[in-house]
Amino acid sequence: MKLPFNHHKKIKLYGDVCTFYVLNIFKVKKESLDLDEILKLDLLHEKFLHEQDYAAIVPKETSFLPRINETTFKDYDYYGSLLKSNIKISDFEDLNYLDYLDRIENMFKNWEANDEDDLLLKQIRAFHHRSLKDLEDFNLKSRRFYLLEAPLTDYTDDHSFHWTYGRFITVISVDPYSQNLFIINFGND
Repeated sequence: MKLPFNHHKKIKLYGDVCTFYVLNIFKVKKESLDLDEILKLDLLHEKFLHEQDYAAIVPKETSFLPRINETTFKDYDYYGSLLKSNIKISDFEDLNYLDYLDRIENMFKNWEANDEDDLLLKQIRAFHHRSLKDLEDFNLKSRRFYLLEAPLTDYTDDHSFHWTYGRFITVISVDPYSQNLFIINFGND
């Protein structure tokens, strides 16, 4: 599907322990989009996540990894730690704004309960709060939030690059009353 869209804004920040936050804001020339249409727009694309082709950099550092080499790495179309061909609508949690806030906070509490790295948790939590501040000019309460937490996705040995990211979270947000689309990414690599 090729709908016209404009990439309006990108914010990218890095933390001290290989954490990152990327916010992309798009204007899509269609009144209402569902998640299936969004996935077909190919907005989950490495060019919106990294400044350059990550596949060109990482293979040089992966010779110590079994089963992964430059040829196989470049053969896959991935987004973060996920192969795009394996991303399904059912991988996303469909949430309203308040449920999204609760779900993110519960995710952080779960990480704390599992003794996740304290600095990592603090930085990703700070990036989450930064995303809310960056989006405060938008009516967040009217939006749908589609949350994908990569470790919860069904991985297969042959089709995942979960070794490149310790945590990878993608949030797609749409507003039925505007043409703005947000894609937020948090994590560490």
